[in-house]
Amino acid sequence: MLRTVAVAASALGLAALLGCGAAKRYLTPLELRAIYTERLGPEHGLEVPFQVSDPVRDFYADQVRGTNPSDLIQSILSVTFRDKNGLGLTYNNDHTLTANETFAAGQGNCLSFVNLFVGISRAFSVPTEFVEVEDYDTFRRDGAFVVNGTHIVGGFIHGGKLYTIDFLPGRPKRYRRFHTISDLHAVAHFYNNRAVELMLAGELEPARIQLERVVRLTPDFAKAWNNLGVCFNRLQEPEQAIAAFHHALQEDPEFVLPHENLAAVYIRSGAVGSARAEIEAARRLRSRNPFFLLMQADQALAEARYAEAEELYQKARARDRSLADAYVGLGRVALASGEPKEAEKHLRKALQLEADHPTALELLKVLREPAPDPEPPSAGIAVNGSLRS
Repeated sequence: MLRTVAVAASALGLAALLGCGAAKRYLTPLELRAIYTERLGPEHGLEVPFQVSDPVRDFYADQVRGTNPSDLIQSILSVTFRDKNGLGLTYNNDHTLTANETFAAGQGNCLSFVNLFVGISRAFSVPTEFVEVEDYDTFRRDGAFVVNGTHIVGGFIHGGKLYTIDFLPGRPKRYRRFHTISDLHAVAHFYNNRAVELMLAGELEPARIQLERVVRLTPDFAKAWNNLGVCFNRLQEPEQAIAAFHHALQEDPEFVLPHENLAAVYIRSGAVGSARAEIEAARRLRSRNPFFLLMQADQALAEARYAEAEELYQKARARDRSLADAYVGLGRVALASGEPKEAEKHLRKALQLEADHPTALELLKVLREPAPDPEPPSAGIAVNGSLRS
């Protein structure tokens, strides 16, 4: 769904921090390509996502006004988002695009916007940054496993302060933990995003190749290692998946998601003790991932601990109202508890969020089927009923 991004006019819609330290070193497109070749070989196939073409620069040069950094950035944002005589950029979270692709499409996600913003502002000699937000991770479920991405915003240091520019639609965000990242790590985020999009579209081999490029380019990028582990799992290579998840934890011992994904691997293989240890590690790290609650709820439901399962599904729903699986879980609990009307209510809500959810559709089909007429008992033989699961 496309939505126009609103950028607050007051104070540039920027958040400022004092004492954030010096900016990371910029890399020119030529320097980045040299690193690509050094680490990946001459046939690396990578672009510089924030490099802008001459036509894009010319479009902004005709309209951007100002001399100091604040005025220039305000003018760049105005040209980018206004409809009349501007680009009229709109938000679309389906794909991560380069700066030039974002300009041509007139839409993109947050990282797409930051690519364009950084490329254009640097063309006007404003030293802008890529800024990684630590307390706004995004999660996507791929079967029993979870891939994740990081929210990236734009930023620049001026007068000893780091100003951040957030392109995510909606209310102003109050992030507490964020930091500038190098241009090389911004490239890694870009290709990590693209690989996840390929993986979720079922293009597993291209996704694996892309993720392996990312971890060779930036070996300390724990999130890419985690996503590579999920990809290996989809490719039916559990040993390599486990190795990738452990590599993610080596790079970032506080990263909770590999523990959860390792638990999913061990649950599938029947290694109950190992799975329990990973779940406990995730609990100690206080996972914010709503899918972790679903994992625990599914386990409780399977063990007929209905009250606990219902509580966990409710917590998952409260954490993320868009989770169809939470409503499906509540429907399953209601069915198991003999409350078909309550079950139908939850399942219909799930289908409002995800119209083709297979489990919700199957359970609703079961609910609509008339119960079979009981056969008359034979003499001296008791007829046992059966529970529909």
